[in-house]
Amino acid sequence: MVKFLYHNMLDTKPQDVGGKVAINGFGKMGRAVWEELGRDAYVVDPHYVGYDESNCIQNIQALPSRPTVIIDFSSPQALNELLSYAVDYGVPLVIATTGHTVEQKRMIEEASRHIPIYRSANTSASMPAFLNACRLLATRLASGYITVHEIHRQDKKDAPSGTAIMIADVLSQSAGKRGYILGDRKDADYVGITYERMGDVVGVHRVNFDCGQEKVTLEHVVTDRRVFARGAVLAAKFIQTKTSGLYGIEDIVDVR
Repeated sequence: MVKFLYHNMLDTKPQDVGGKVAINGFGKMGRAVWEELGRDAYVVDPHYVGYDESNCIQNIQALPSRPTVIIDFSSPQALNELLSYAVDYGVPLVIATTGHTVEQKRMIEEASRHIPIYRSANTSASMPAFLNACRLLATRLASGYITVHEIHRQDKKDAPSGTAIMIADVLSQSAGKRGYILGDRKDADYVGITYERMGDVVGVHRVNFDCGQEKVTLEHVVTDRRVFARGAVLAAKFIQTKTSGLYGIEDIVDVR
């Protein structure tokens, strides 16, 4: 099933998405999505003036026409305007931005009552399978120390990453823990999260199960941002076919 999902991602062409896509945020990930779409998309970013003035918009409310879907790789600060526009114009959303507050997550859930929203901290094809491996081991090794260590590029703003928190939540639920804690201290009642920021690392997430005399490690490594961009484009194609609601990558292909 994971192979099938990779096949879908690699075979998804810009024309498969249909209509005009708006990319909200033009950082490294926004640019990667733009490249995947053949550089044919609206770019919405207040700090960017660039490649094609007709397609570069500094405010989402100034879009010249209604896009068929919005792919969001901006920042949590842009959420209010994003949701307001999408709900007002009935535009499906792909939200791949991380670092949202509890209140902002509530706002996303509220907006999903009116429009279809795909939200995921990680759009790589193998992440669902990785999470399922985490679930299985956490169930079998629940009594030990469980920790998540993640590494990302130096300029990544949120720490720990949204993916690390997502993984820790899955581990905690599966092992019957009480949530997650940050730092090196070990507490068998919680899943520990530590993180590093260095260079231009795309993404490393390492899960350790420490049972004393036995240790098991799972690792998910992404070396090219195009993995996430392809996943976002596939999600954009998927979400256009859905009614209102909140969706994630496991809704695209069930790998459980």
